[in-house]
Amino acid sequence: MDERGLLPASDKESLKSSTICLVGQTRPLEPREFQYPEDNVCVYESILLNDKPIFIVIFTTAEKTICWMLLQFLDQETSKTNSNFRSSEWGPEAADAMCNEVRDYSVARGMKMGDLIDATPKEVICKVMLEEKLFETWNYGRTVLLGDACHKMSPAGGLGAQTAMGDAVVLANYINTLTTVESEDVEKALKAYRNERYPIGKEGVETSAAMFSIIKQDLMGRVIRFILSHMPRWLWFQILARSVRCRPQISFLPLAEDTCQIKAMHQPSLQNTRPKNMATSVQI
Repeated sequence: MDERGLLPASDKESLKSSTICLVGQTRPLEPREFQYPEDNVCVYESILLNDKPIFIVIFTTAEKTICWMLLQFLDQETSKTNSNFRSSEWGPEAADAMCNEVRDYSVARGMKMGDLIDATPKEVICKVMLEEKLFETWNYGRTVLLGDACHKMSPAGGLGAQTAMGDAVVLANYINTLTTVESEDVEKALKAYRNERYPIGKEGVETSAAMFSIIKQDLMGRVIRFILSHMPRWLWFQILARSVRCRPQISFLPLAEDTCQIKAMHQPSLQNTRPKNMATSVQI
């Protein structure tokens, strides 16, 4: 596409990257090690260090393990230091040095990061650069992209996986309607998929970026945290509700019962590709 002058300039720009993520999951812990309730209730804790650009998330699982994630925010200087690090270095080797750097950081219940790191198998500790970008080009000819390949977003919004799965559902709906393999028909289906999912991908990238700004230690982050701490509960729920409005369903299978109190947004691919002998309404 680039050789033919069809690739937008914005798609050739580098991905935005300002955060390094260190993540892992401990082995199952004994009761004496597991300083959390012994029932199956998930405990979620987050720690924003006052004197360092670090944000830590910890949550428990029913298997008596602790999942943990440490985010390091990069400034201009540290961004240069880490400019050569990319997702291709994902793996335990790249994480060793960072593990040593953060071992003494205090986390919840009297533990330190070193305690979590020591209880985590080395092969499941990973370090990755978090990147953000919304691409304009999702398809060309018979080639099509979905998920992070076209809308890479911060994990702060918790929308990355569900948006990618939504892409797959809608793409499957349009592919299933193809009656020929002619290029014109294939491109039409892929274009319909892109037109339906692009606004969702755009909203996901923007929402995730906004959620990510909450934990930053700059002036904007402090202002946002102040506003949220004084925001009415009902208004916060209204904001969060937007992230669950999009619940696409596969048009060529029996529809799942939708019991969510928040009404699902209109899904063009369900309406346009649903076989005539199958109902398009969902009982709520």
